[in-house]
Amino acid sequence: MSENKRFNGDYNIESTLGASTGSVNIVNTPLTLASFTTTERDALTASNGMLIYNSTLNKVQAREAGSWVSLT
Repeated sequence: MSENKRFNGDYNIESTLGASTGSVNIVNTPLTLASFTTTERDALTASNGMLIYNSTLNKVQAREAGSWVSLT
């Protein structure tokens, strides 16, 4: 099943539900990540897979194997 919905008037959400898992794709709009300084980032209760924008380093970062890695 596939459906498109408006979310807060700013995003087009397209969701596709499968038998055991679902996926959500944001279409026709840029992705904006939460922005944190390095100090704020280090205070997070972080888990692998998180994405942030580090405003101290001006880098997109991901949490991988228990530490932050820069993607750009």
